[in-house]
Amino acid sequence: MLLIKNKALSLIALLLMLLLPIVNAGSTSSAPSAPPAMEWDAYYGGNAGLSASQVIQTSDGGYAIAGRQGVHAIPPSVWLVKTDATGKMEWNQTYDYLLNVAGLVQTSDGGYMMAGDSYTTQEGYQGITYPQGIMLVKTDAHGGVQWKKTLTGTKDGSSYMIQTSDGGYIIGGSIDKSGFLIKTDASGRVEWNRTYGEPDKNNSFSSVIQTMDGGYAAAGTAEFNDTSAFWLVKTDGNGNALWSKTYGSGDNQANSAVQTTDGGYVLAGNTHSYGAGASDAWLVKTDSHGIILWNRTYGGAGLITLHSGAGDAEVSSDGAGYDFAYSLIQTSDGGLAFAGKTLMPNNYALAWLVKMDAAGNVEWNQTYPNRQMGGGGWSANCLIETSDGGFALAGSWDFTDSINYYYLVKTEPALPPPTPTPTGSSSTSSNFIKVIVIVMAALVAVAVFTSLICYFKKRSHAETNKDSEIGQSSKHRFQP
Repeated sequence: MLLIKNKALSLIALLLMLLLPIVNAGSTSSAPSAPPAMEWDAYYGGNAGLSASQVIQTSDGGYAIAGRQGVHAIPPSVWLVKTDATGKMEWNQTYDYLLNVAGLVQTSDGGYMMAGDSYTTQEGYQGITYPQGIMLVKTDAHGGVQWKKTLTGTKDGSSYMIQTSDGGYIIGGSIDKSGFLIKTDASGRVEWNRTYGEPDKNNSFSSVIQTMDGGYAAAGTAEFNDTSAFWLVKTDGNGNALWSKTYGSGDNQANSAVQTTDGGYVLAGNTHSYGAGASDAWLVKTDSHGIILWNRTYGGAGLITLHSGAGDAEVSSDGAGYDFAYSLIQTSDGGLAFAGKTLMPNNYALAWLVKMDAAGNVEWNQTYPNRQMGGGGWSANCLIETSDGGFALAGSWDFTDSINYYYLVKTEPALPPPTPTPTGSSSTSSNFIKVIVIVMAALVAVAVFTSLICYFKKRSHAETNKDSEIGQSSKHRFQP
């Protein structure tokens, strides 16, 4: 009987070894300790006041970049640039009725949706009064305007726009010292709008998230009594506030936020009150109810890894102690990454990318120098993870005081290529599938074990009976 069990267990062990790769399928390897090198870089424009604030990867593998142009007496406008997968410009369009761009989305028809602030040319600074209302602009696949709608008629300031799961849009910003959210349908019709914040505070939203429960979370900055704090508001699906929390005291500004796969939130921005430098990047991690789980500062002496631009050789320097986080994402491996800038002692700005694990521990950090036309300082204002597991950073390059460019950097792959999944369900679906596979494997193993035991028992019983019959036959044959 012991021999039977050993044979069965050996077969089950072999079965589980075959199933193990299936159970582990889809798991990601840890990020490399070395930061990714620059794969390519490109610049666009040469106009006064150019600064990119939005970048997306398009369905054809290329990129779309949007931002503002125009300063002082030059009327402002929004400039949209479309590139191929290597950064080569394919087309560009100017929208001279927009002051800025708060969001850029590629729509299902291959076109684009932008949100920003409209303006008029009546009185005010240098002949311009701005803003004069929030506007949605829908374009075709080549940037040609299909329709535009003004959502408000007041001097609101939009800061961020995303597309919602129902095909509509939600825009966040500030109005009369209050944070606001405006929800529209896919055609730009306003469904609801809400304001948030206490009367004695100067409140503004810089980031909006559609949460896993179908509601929304808006992050920004609350100012009161000469201090400023990170600010996070959670709402239901109709914009009704469920809770509101602030983090920090002194001088702090939240620029970006994400909801993490555990249902909590991470806010990123700058602090002049904590950390080792005059200004450091600051991340605050909360649970799903806004309770702080951890907070970390980044920058100051010893953290920043610099490249000189001459053959990308490393340079040892502590910077000037001014470090900023402008754009935060959750990466496909479950970690985090933010982009911003660090200022050198000569006030020279370098784009800065920091990769962390889910607990905020730095895995690597890197500055990316401007390699065009003799270089020059630039700031990374926006960050995305690309389809090959690399990163794309876009921002502004000030060649001179009056000549500015969009600047786009694509890094080599740093992570396993992300697998597209439905919004908000990647972690849950993956874990559910693994549980199902493990349960099925266990059931199969039990069934195989039971079948093998029965088979070997029958075989053993048959052999015993045969031996008994042979013994009986022999007994009769040789009986005297």
